[in-house]
Amino acid sequence: MVGAVAGMIAASSTGLFSSKKQTGSAAPAAKEIHQGLGTTILPDYRVVAVVGAPGQDASLGRGSIGTPSEGVRYAKDELAPLYAGDKPVLPAFMLIVTLAKQESNGGRYSSRLTDAQIQPYLTAARDNGAILILDIQPGRSAWMDEVRHYSKWLKEPDVSLALDPEWKMGPNEIPIVSDVIGRTSASEINEVSAYMQRIIDENKLPQKLLVVHEFKDYQLPDQSQVVDRPGVATVLNVDGVGSMDAKVATYVTLTNPTRGKQFPMGFKLFFDDDTKSGAALMTPDEVMNSLVPRPDFVVYE
Repeated sequence: MVGAVAGMIAASSTGLFSSKKQTGSAAPAAKEIHQGLGTTILPDYRVVAVVGAPGQDASLGRGSIGTPSEGVRYAKDELAPLYAGDKPVLPAFMLIVTLAKQESNGGRYSSRLTDAQIQPYLTAARDNGAILILDIQPGRSAWMDEVRHYSKWLKEPDVSLALDPEWKMGPNEIPIVSDVIGRTSASEINEVSAYMQRIIDENKLPQKLLVVHEFKDYQLPDQSQVVDRPGVATVLNVDGVGSMDAKVATYVTLTNPTRGKQFPMGFKLFFDDDTKSGAALMTPDEVMNSLVPRPDFVVYE
């Protein structure tokens, strides 16, 4: 399936990046994302990412195969060009830095990557004009305990954050074993985004993404209470699995205006889980033409 996606690459990647400094609604910042890319990610760019984690197999993302450089180049050279068109594309690597676990691990039911494991991915991202997104599956750990743990990395201009509520467990729940779907609240997201905004202000950083994964409307029941921050672009990333019809239906549900406040949207594609029943992986054209609004963030696992 990976080869099939690679086969869809256009002959020309014109439009993948824009050398002109971008402008947008983010607060003025002294530092750019990368030189020449400006200080605003959304709405100036469409972000196209691949998921991965060191020491894991492809079940935890195509980016888990090979070296950090190979993973980032896959996002940059094979996936990002597929979405060139209406706006420049910014490649990204989504690194699972906190991974939900069945083992207690001191009661957190999750494990963290070390600085030594994270650094090669940031280096690879910088070498390829990409951004790094730290993805958190907290287990029983609190969001802010995990976010503060990675504060060193969030002080970098090209590092953003993602929260995966599916793996946020209650006090008596265990990832996978309990067979539950976790959830979060606007107040928790607001605490995280306020912390990110302080880091941005204190370090004169460009805009950062705060990606919140969801595939059930009850995972974020009070969406309308999520606060906007001038330097934080909150993205609701629809990560349901299945056939094209099922995935589009989930997207329609989660973008329903009755949920209240609207946000930039993301969409996740799974090489394995989306095709288990024999369905074909959605093509970039299908993603862009079947989803309303068009996603500003597309991620492959």
